[in-house]
Amino acid sequence: MKDANGYLLGATISNDQQWRFPVSKNIPEKYRKALITYEDKNFYIHPGVDPFAVVRAVVLNSKAKRIVSGGSTITMQVVRLSRKNKKRIFYEKLIEAILSVKYEINYSKKYLLSLYSSHAPFGGNVVGLDAATWRYFGREPDTISWAEAALLAILPNNPAMIYPGKNNQQLLDKRNRLLVRLLKNKTITDNEYQAALFEPLPEKPYPIPQNTYHLLSRAIQEGFKGKSLTTTIDRDIQLSVDSIVNRHGKNLANSRIFNAAALVLDVDSGNVLAYIGNTTGAQSDNRGNAVDIIRAARSSGSILKPLLYSCMLDEGELLPDQLIPDIPLNFQGFAPQNFNNDFSGVIPASQALTKSLNIPFVYLLHSYGYQKFHHRLKQTGISLPYSPSHYSLTLILGGAETNLWELSAVYAGMARTLKYQTDNKPFFYANKYIAHHTNKTFDAHISPAAVWFTFKAMKEVSRPNEENRWRDFSSSKPIAWKTGTSYGNKDAWAIGVTPQFIIAVWVGNASGEGRPEITGVTAAGPILLDIHTILPDKGWFSEPVADMIEMPVCKESGFIASRFCDASEVRKVPRNSERSDTCQFHKTIHLDADEKYQVTSENYPVSKMIQRNYFILPPIEEYFYRKKNPSYKKPPPEKDKPVNQIMGFVYPNTKNPKVFIPIELDGSKGKSIFEIVHRNSASTLYWHLDGEYLGETKGIHKMQVSPAKGKHEVVAVDLDGNTITLKFEVDSIMTP
Repeated sequence: MKDANGYLLGATISNDQQWRFPVSKNIPEKYRKALITYEDKNFYIHPGVDPFAVVRAVVLNSKAKRIVSGGSTITMQVVRLSRKNKKRIFYEKLIEAILSVKYEINYSKKYLLSLYSSHAPFGGNVVGLDAATWRYFGREPDTISWAEAALLAILPNNPAMIYPGKNNQQLLDKRNRLLVRLLKNKTITDNEYQAALFEPLPEKPYPIPQNTYHLLSRAIQEGFKGKSLTTTIDRDIQLSVDSIVNRHGKNLANSRIFNAAALVLDVDSGNVLAYIGNTTGAQSDNRGNAVDIIRAARSSGSILKPLLYSCMLDEGELLPDQLIPDIPLNFQGFAPQNFNNDFSGVIPASQALTKSLNIPFVYLLHSYGYQKFHHRLKQTGISLPYSPSHYSLTLILGGAETNLWELSAVYAGMARTLKYQTDNKPFFYANKYIAHHTNKTFDAHISPAAVWFTFKAMKEVSRPNEENRWRDFSSSKPIAWKTGTSYGNKDAWAIGVTPQFIIAVWVGNASGEGRPEITGVTAAGPILLDIHTILPDKGWFSEPVADMIEMPVCKESGFIASRFCDASEVRKVPRNSERSDTCQFHKTIHLDADEKYQVTSENYPVSKMIQRNYFILPPIEEYFYRKKNPSYKKPPPEKDKPVNQIMGFVYPNTKNPKVFIPIELDGSKGKSIFEIVHRNSASTLYWHLDGEYLGETKGIHKMQVSPAKGKHEVVAVDLDGNTITLKFEVDSIMTP
């Protein structure tokens, strides 16, 4: 297997345990001259049999009274190799001579030389010139010296007895005698001769390069066994990416994370530039390193969120910065949590994508419809073997499986769409004529503007250990990227997009073992960004203004501005955004002259009323939003509205807020059960302890808590925004 420039990337030993490369038509000039000088000086003038060589062999054999020369031409040796080295008797020799003449008639001298050099034995289990140069010199055939060419020319003469590592002195003498002949026939100069004499013999065979172990295995599985395959791989990028992956892999192994994979694609051509199927140690498979992770289906985590965001932008169901809920939720037992176990109340959709928040995207998927999203994912090329109902809302949080190969194709298709390339061809690791049938194209028809805003949000993702400071460095290169972590910390993903490259990374354990350190940000992200630094920077995508329209957008809500929005601005949005909703958060309320109360015509003179536009969130969203946005201005209370106590604590009660935490029989710390009653028997309460979310209760409101000794505060809020707060103290730990 070779890279795009013809450099050897890897090879596998044949079934008969011989290192044998396919026939090569390129014969190094030094080797050709050395071979003809040593084996067959009349090669270019004889018809397959050299009468002078035959006479010379007869004379030499008669004098020695044994066979010391066979008189065979290179063509005759090709015939003998093709006939599996028949016995060296007169009858077989005659057949070889006849067939040699036939070969000379049918084939060119150049082709006969290539047959010989590709099939001749070079000692040990090395067959053919290409295999020999790599095994003995660790280099391409075109780079050999005169001393090396002479050595290769003499090796097939008696490969079983003399080769590097066996009878080296005899081998050296034979090589030097050939160098003398090359000097005498003026093939080499005296300086070249003297330099060649001082070159030592190779001490031991070099290992054949294995720079693409997993890609080589894949090519064999896909029908290229025994063939010379020129790939699209860029060797320099391949080696650099391999070094990065394995450097990180060594550090990850300290946390018992043993596998990582990376893929680099060229956006325009579809060429695979680097293919690292797994970390090193591939042949031993002691940690699953032989598994080609690039093709392995793994839980997608959050890596599909940008696709949902772009689909909704494309269809006008979402504006880039539109506020979406970020509050505790429970859809028929499915209660996802954000990675940070926190809530914002509401958050702009672009920030939810940048921060990869789970809850807002579950809300988005619920709004969009998981059935429709399932269909659009299938259009992009994501393999979803089950029906939409199998995945349901988990589709956006890792319920589906994907792999680096098809995931990279999807994001490459998005990049091409943004570059207005309509030929969303598949990508491949060899040339387009042998592209594998499983390649898929991006065919989701997402508009360039939707992709632009998606990549814009992805470009804002904070880089590990740098937060947002990376933008301050002139050397920083732009990249739109997204991470993902599967449930149970089993899979860490990172996908990066630039106008020229797609970078995809996976980190985890092939066995499926989860580890706390397996996260997209901490495990996969650093590898992706290190790969990004070695790739050339060619700027950023051009803004697709032709696919955008300008509309007034509310600065606070991100929706199309309504007449109640005091602060709005004209922004570029995707063309279909004209279908989007107008802002529902801004409302006009009527206040008294002092603006202390909301009033109506029933309790206040209309002529004295003052109208004000307020940004008003639903109660539960408001509760969480105000915690992070103290500047949020809540509307004044309604005038003359009675305040009723709608809920209260049963335990602990407000008169004696001291709590005792029991010790269980096994010695572990127990829990206390807090209870609240609510006037509405169907109410839902959201519980917090010292600002940390505990969970929700419905109907019967009992919550287990296990606070440490000291002072604490518990808060519960219902769907209408009514809250109840109790400060209490854990006085001591009770023993059973």
